[in-house]
Amino acid sequence: MSLLYSLPTWGIYLVFVLASILFAWGLSLYLHRRFPGKAGKSMGEAAAAYSTVVGSLFAILTGFLINAAFGTVNASNQIVANEASAANQIAWTSRDLERIPARDLQASLQAYLDGVIEREWPRLGDRNYDNTVLEETAGNSAMQQMDALQKEISSVVSGFEDRSVASLVRAQALSDALGELQTQRRLRFDAAQSTTPFGLFALALVAGISLIANSIVVTLRGRTWDAFVAAGITLIVGLDLALIINLSAPFAGGFTVSSGPLSEIYEALRQGVYLPGAR
Repeated sequence: MSLLYSLPTWGIYLVFVLASILFAWGLSLYLHRRFPGKAGKSMGEAAAAYSTVVGSLFAILTGFLINAAFGTVNASNQIVANEASAANQIAWTSRDLERIPARDLQASLQAYLDGVIEREWPRLGDRNYDNTVLEETAGNSAMQQMDALQKEISSVVSGFEDRSVASLVRAQALSDALGELQTQRRLRFDAAQSTTPFGLFALALVAGISLIANSIVVTLRGRTWDAFVAAGITLIVGLDLALIINLSAPFAGGFTVSSGPLSEIYEALRQGVYLPGAR
């Protein structure tokens, strides 16, 4: 499975479609040579009676897996959006600070986002690392910058000596945003390790093979239309299974979660958009 996740989207589709075609072609050659004439026709008639059952089973299994995989990708996208929102909240709240504390705080936030995007993100799809190893290796720079950001926010909060309502509101906003940023980062690591259970995919694979095999047996009846139906079923099975793999790993499959929301905050910080007095 790890090898499949590492392939590009078109590569995954190519593998499954070609495998389906080769299987159907090989089985067709064997069956038409092994069961010619009336023997093959009777087998084809019997297989035709089971076509609806086998097709429905495959449709239910793949529909469930595709829906679940889409849900995982969407949830992962939402996690990244929430993470970017928390970073944005820190940046916007810092606009109300004095220029030097605001600059230092935003520099720490920018360094953290740089560590996430440049060093941590490329390794999120590595199936050979669990959450702990990711945090200790690939995410080491981001973790260090997170610690620095936390210290910077603590320093800013402790510097609110007037204890006014406005200061307390800013302090609470910074603390809440930092907590949200840490929470969403943890959820992102968890999402990066989630994939479609192999058992469910194997069940869908078996159902797909059975559907192709059944459609090929039906062609033994000798009707031209049956051959076209078998070809269509073969193509659909390959495409469905490839789609499941593409969606199975939100940070490693063909449809990966983008770091775009975090990159936008990083670029805004780099350009000084959040500095006090900036327009």
